[in-house]
Amino acid sequence: MMPTPVPPSPSERAIPKVLFKGRMVSGKKSNSPFFVHQRHKQNRHPATITSPSSKSSSSSSLFTEKWLYSKALLARLLFHPLRYALLVLLISLLLSRIITEHWLWGYEGKYARLRYYFPGPSEEFTIERLAQHDGIQEPDKPLLLAIKGVVYNVDANKAMYGPGGSYHHFVGKDASRAFVTGCFKSGLSSDLRGLSPKQIDALEYWANFFENSSRYFPVGTLRLPDLSNSPIPVDCDPRTEGGAL
Repeated sequence: MMPTPVPPSPSERAIPKVLFKGRMVSGKKSNSPFFVHQRHKQNRHPATITSPSSKSSSSSSLFTEKWLYSKALLARLLFHPLRYALLVLLISLLLSRIITEHWLWGYEGKYARLRYYFPGPSEEFTIERLAQHDGIQEPDKPLLLAIKGVVYNVDANKAMYGPGGSYHHFVGKDASRAFVTGCFKSGLSSDLRGLSPKQIDALEYWANFFENSSRYFPVGTLRLPDLSNSPIPVDCDPRTEGGAL
């Protein structure tokens, strides 16, 4: 049998009720330690006791702040002059690759070579040393040729410049004169004396071709002999030695 609850005395009814952990309890003195502990926790963590409406407002404010920050960051990335230029360059490269299957809209000049921006050491060659790069004397060495005293690496096209190739007679030497005279046997010389203005222009074309090629690159210079005391070469009949290029 359950005991009959004792009704509160008049003195207990006079004690006001206090909200404690979500319910109203008696504010009598014996409960005061619990009230003190509750106030202590509230003072230590005031931010954790917030209403649902304040939490919702705080979350909305945080989302708005993040959105504004992202918008400002995107604007800085897009409209800063340097970043804008890089973005345009990237789009251009991608469009070029898609449309032409080439990264630079078909351009294959010297500016497309990484070696143009990061050239290797430039060397000075002697005639004897250059001759070792003809693909025959020392096959393991790269194929080199010289035109107007500038030495170029043509190893990227061994089919044309290697032994048996149609341009092999230019390799391992400076045969600038033969580029415009067609004397591929008797005229393989660096001596440019006696060339006509038209032949000089043609030689400039070939010099520019190697200078601006995306496949061939300069590696140094050739120490040319002094030819001032030698006779001026007499050009051959190109029809007997292979014909002009």
